[in-house]
Amino acid sequence: MRIFLVFTLLGLLILAFILSMIDLKKTLDILSGANLWLAGISVAAAAASIILKSLKWKVIIGIYDKRYPLKQCIKAWLAGFAAGIATPGRIGDLSRAYYLRGSMDTGKGLVTVLTDRVIDITLLFCLAIAGVLSFLSILSNHSCMLATTLIFFSAFLLGIYAFSRKAVLSIVMKPLYKKIIPAKYKPRFNITAGGFMDGIEDIKGKKQVIVVSGLIGMVAWLFSILEYYFLAASLGISVSYLFLLSIMPIVVLFDTLPISISGIGTRDALLILFFGAISLTREQAVSFSFMVLIFSYLLIGMAGALVLLGEGRKKAIP
Repeated sequence: MRIFLVFTLLGLLILAFILSMIDLKKTLDILSGANLWLAGISVAAAAASIILKSLKWKVIIGIYDKRYPLKQCIKAWLAGFAAGIATPGRIGDLSRAYYLRGSMDTGKGLVTVLTDRVIDITLLFCLAIAGVLSFLSILSNHSCMLATTLIFFSAFLLGIYAFSRKAVLSIVMKPLYKKIIPAKYKPRFNITAGGFMDGIEDIKGKKQVIVVSGLIGMVAWLFSILEYYFLAASLGISVSYLFLLSIMPIVVLFDTLPISISGIGTRDALLILFFGAISLTREQAVSFSFMVLIFSYLLIGMAGALVLLGEGRKKAIP
């Protein structure tokens, strides 16, 4: 709980500093003039992206249950998103594994979610690197940004490789088992940990599944960028689809880092940097960031909250 409060406070402090540096009246004028029809089209693009991301996860789930329905994948994805945006690093997204309890054990369910997230982050890194190389040369410090992105990507890949080894996982899990897991939960933890390790071995042997999921994920992200394009257009901000394709993967990557909640503050700072490079104002950057928060986070999070509420009601019915 304390960590949650710290990260929330950090993001709010960054946002407060940014708001103190801009013209709030201009920002409100931009937001009040938003074209709701174009914003509505962005919702349609977001819906297409969600369906494709759910399909990507379904392909991975198919390793264990080929008949798992896409509708249930969408509901679980929305519920996981709602939990994820309220936690640093989107760790709440792991709750998706709960919805798979009737098809596989919890350990293997967690592996499907983590595999899905790894594919997403890998695609974002690839798009971010391409963006730096192709478009962000207009930034004076683009070489530094490219180097930083490559370093983080290399560290990410190294971490994935390390944690795919049973020996490394055993080293990590032993302290958890001895010092953190209560005695009455240790038998259950052993079962989940065993399923998790077995699940990793299963995934490593399904390269075709990873490739297909990656291709679906790439198309999903193209729809996500289309959503951002229409959000920008709804505010009268003239930016190209290719420009957003270049910068938004970097912005979304920062959103996934455990340094703020839902990218509040950090997203605004990055967008001010990128928009400033093409002579757009800070007020336009903050307005766009606010629209992303509302349409790409809160609205989808509300849909996920409704799914969670529905699940709670089902449990309450005897």
